[in-house]
Amino acid sequence: MKRSIVIFALVISAISGCSTAEPPEQHQYSEQVNQQASKQMSVAELAATINDQAEQMLNKQYYFTYKQATVKTRLRNLGATTNVNKVVEEVRKHSGSTVDNLKLSLDLDEKTAVDKLKALTEKFNAQAVDASYKVKPDNTMEITPHAVGKEVNVPKALEDLKNSLPKNETTIVLEVKETTPQVKTENIEGLKLEGKVASFSTYYAVDNIPRTENLKKATAALDMKVLKPGEVLSFNNTVGPRTEATGYKEALIIIENEYVPGVGGGICQVSSTLYNVALLADLEIVERHRHEFTIPYLPPGRDATVVYDQADLRFKNNTSGLILIRTQAKGGILTMSMYGKKSNKQVEIKTEIEETKPFETEQRYDPTLPPGKTKTEQGGVKGYKSTTFRIVKVDNKEVKKEQISKDVYKPANKIIKFGKKSRGQAME
Repeated sequence: MKRSIVIFALVISAISGCSTAEPPEQHQYSEQVNQQASKQMSVAELAATINDQAEQMLNKQYYFTYKQATVKTRLRNLGATTNVNKVVEEVRKHSGSTVDNLKLSLDLDEKTAVDKLKALTEKFNAQAVDASYKVKPDNTMEITPHAVGKEVNVPKALEDLKNSLPKNETTIVLEVKETTPQVKTENIEGLKLEGKVASFSTYYAVDNIPRTENLKKATAALDMKVLKPGEVLSFNNTVGPRTEATGYKEALIIIENEYVPGVGGGICQVSSTLYNVALLADLEIVERHRHEFTIPYLPPGRDATVVYDQADLRFKNNTSGLILIRTQAKGGILTMSMYGKKSNKQVEIKTEIEETKPFETEQRYDPTLPPGKTKTEQGGVKGYKSTTFRIVKVDNKEVKKEQISKDVYKPANKIIKFGKKSRGQAME
């Protein structure tokens, strides 16, 4: 947007003319022109004088100050132009006669002025900085305080500039506003880790090396994971795909009611241990899936199987502070702990067994075994129907009892392999 500002009103006489009008009020430029005009300047000389005066106007320095600092620029750099060409054209057109009320004015392109003012006063701005935190290995937080920002009020500076032009004022005091960060120090203080809120351990066989390596790899991916209030953790997204390409080994997994070799065996012990510590921390369980049959390291109702892109374990930080997950797999013990805001809650998990189903024994011929030899390929596992509850107490008084899950586990057959039967041996 352009705004025209009249600076000088001129009454000009050319070579043979003379001025009869009153001179414009107290502008040195108009007085100089009239004085020169009375000396019968040529049109060319008068045009040159007007051009010089217009240049003086555009080259005038303007000063923008904030506290003890000042930046300066010429008026023309702020997008100002004059109508000098039109004035000179009128002078030439009316050579030898009087030109009444001829006006020399400034045009200010406001868009250009705003852009130039922003660039010119950028040094006075300061970006607001959010408070931040870093969780340290000792399970505490290091908080970096917020910083208030500063921003020059450019629209106000533009208005002051426009108002100063007809007044011949060249110093403008900048208005600088404070900008508030989105995250203040007190916001972070409210999230502060105060101590351990829950811990849970399961046991694994260290001599099963591929499984142990898988377990440790997944465990490490969860260590130091921080959940903000309202944030949901996805086990699959955090741990990632379990493939040979991502470094996972082949170990036993459960498929169709049997333990069979598969890449990533042992991962479900990690997810199940994590599930239990989330229960004990009284977090909201968003997604959880049981195994086909019960597993040796946990009772019924306490497991959580995962399959990448199919079955996930997800839980939500429903507290008002951060939740930090710490993990360790060492010496056959897998331990997961959660740190957050301390409370006087005590959480207990109870499973009620409603039905038990016996397993059957299945015999399978194995040509690799010597005659008369047998081998137990898989121990039998009973089937269960169970209901699991979470009980929350405060000062040893029950304040909440919620059903976490109802689970039905199939029995897993006991599988015995045998070699070729010797002559006369009866078939069972």
